[in-house]
Amino acid sequence: MINEEMVDKLWEVGQQTGAPLSFFIFDKRFLMPLSSLPNAIKNECDEEISEAGLVAKEAEGWFSFLPGAGENHDERGLSLYVISRVGLFLKLEREGWSAVELKRVAEMEEVTVDSVLTADDLAYLDDDLETLTAYEAFRLEGASHSGSVPDCSAEIPRIKKNLTFLQGLKENGIPDRLKTAIEKASFRVRASNDLTRVWLQNMDRSQLKAGYSPFVWFSKSRWDAEGRFSGSEIRWRETIGSAIAHEDGEKLPIRVPGLLLREGCPVPTRPLRPAEYSKAWVENDIDGYLQAWADLNGEKRCLNCHGPISPPVNDRKRFCGEKCRNAAKQRRFRERNPEAAERAQSRYWRSLGDLDTEGEPS
Repeated sequence: MINEEMVDKLWEVGQQTGAPLSFFIFDKRFLMPLSSLPNAIKNECDEEISEAGLVAKEAEGWFSFLPGAGENHDERGLSLYVISRVGLFLKLEREGWSAVELKRVAEMEEVTVDSVLTADDLAYLDDDLETLTAYEAFRLEGASHSGSVPDCSAEIPRIKKNLTFLQGLKENGIPDRLKTAIEKASFRVRASNDLTRVWLQNMDRSQLKAGYSPFVWFSKSRWDAEGRFSGSEIRWRETIGSAIAHEDGEKLPIRVPGLLLREGCPVPTRPLRPAEYSKAWVENDIDGYLQAWADLNGEKRCLNCHGPISPPVNDRKRFCGEKCRNAAKQRRFRERNPEAAERAQSRYWRSLGDLDTEGEPS
């Protein structure tokens, strides 16, 4: 939630100094020139990159410089939200993200900016009354779809009254006695909107920071108080389909923490101990990924080793051979009867202790 007291103080300072604060982080009409970007990136992200480096990154598809920056509007520049993207991408690049992956992430973020973060109720509007009207219309839509939530439903008459009042001001003009109140109210809305835009963008970026590709779908996901992302129960069919939809002629891997998945082949993104590899496999349901990949590509794979099943193949065949069939049975037994499996292992290790160095019972 926005701190209205703090926002009001910012508005009052602007009134006193004659230099009111503006909100335009995602507004592409307001650009920082190329010459100022290296310092801005250093200050905001603690990352070093030169002007030449930024030009190179534009060629790789991280962003596109826009015309109209600088005092005389004759320079190329970037919107303010791109500064933090550059800092994030430099970190992801060091972690092994490829140029193709980062280009696709940038394209996806631009679509979100244009179609969500600066559209409809979040559009940048210069007129105060238009800003307030859009805000109230959004509140009305939300309250109307709140179902049986009493507090929201009770707001509907008041919101409708506000909209009627604002429409009257549009038609008849704003009286002098209300001008300050309207300016202050629109300042609040603009502050709230920019905070919402940043919050929504950070939700998407936190998935990248957690080690997931942006097109990974989850049945459950959450963000903690610090904005850190955690997801569970990956929906592999939708995830693979989304990755394919974003390929655009270039094959895209799928990232999950610790593993890179490319065309049905999981590869560690860093050295993993066996226990870490096993944990990453289970937590990300790599069995589910391999099965979904095989299904979507018309392949038949062994449920144990995930290798291809040799012809002849029929719908009832689930394993590539007797060895994998038995291994799967043993695994199912251990999962369903953990205590019995532990007792069997204990008996085995005790039997080894009963043997002498010649391999005969002592």
